[in-house]
Amino acid sequence: MASESSVFDMDNFTVTRTPVPNAGGDSSVPAINQGAGSGSRITSVNFLTTPKLLPGQDQVLVHSGDQSVLLDQDRHQWIKETEYTTIGKDRQTEVRENELYVNQEKFEHRVTGDFTQNVWGDFFETHYKKTVGVYKEAYKVDYFGALNSGEHYSQTRYRNLSETIIQTGSSWIAQAGQRGVAQWGANYQAMSPFRGTAVGGLELKIVGLADLAFTPIKNSTSLADSKINFFNLQTGKAKLDAKAVDITARAALIRIGALCLKGAAACIGTIRW
Repeated sequence: MASESSVFDMDNFTVTRTPVPNAGGDSSVPAINQGAGSGSRITSVNFLTTPKLLPGQDQVLVHSGDQSVLLDQDRHQWIKETEYTTIGKDRQTEVRENELYVNQEKFEHRVTGDFTQNVWGDFFETHYKKTVGVYKEAYKVDYFGALNSGEHYSQTRYRNLSETIIQTGSSWIAQAGQRGVAQWGANYQAMSPFRGTAVGGLELKIVGLADLAFTPIKNSTSLADSKINFFNLQTGKAKLDAKAVDITARAALIRIGALCLKGAAACIGTIRW
């Protein structure tokens, strides 16, 4: 019958010596601080084993040398209370096949130094509830492949700083809904060599102060042209006006000129000088 003796009955950690008393039954070591601290005198595979383990019989060997554990089969560990692990220096863990980590409550990971994560395969990340990210220093992201982003809910973004966007490729935007832009600062645009604008419906422009434009050549083609001016000022050295039909209606007309010359090759009506 196996003995219920245990090395845990002793006051201090136990080191081994050879031979082990009653190998396979009682694996406790009666002597303290005797034998090989490095474990080099363990000559039997039956060391620290017993056919029927009872509570308190599982043995632990602690010595000052390196520790190595080899398990040929599975290992199961249950801890019903809190577990504390302190590692004085580095820790390296290698999993050669799949790894599954399940946390049914809260998970918190603290890193006081640098944090590096390298993934050589596909990376999938799913958040089922609210996600909050706070970046207190510079944040840089590089995409060397195609970036596809889908937003399926109304978005509100606050930018409390200046922004500069440098794009060397083409940009296309297709929008099916309304779009509104409100800007309280100056707006500068520089385009080269061409700009094309197509408006399928009505184009309305309201300028509160002045609308100034300069171009070497200006051409406008329309089926009907209507202008309402309370004051019209036109200056120019040369003017060419060619019209198929001209209808002019004025409530009052005042013309002042120092010298005026008019001529007509053919005229139906009255020539007023």
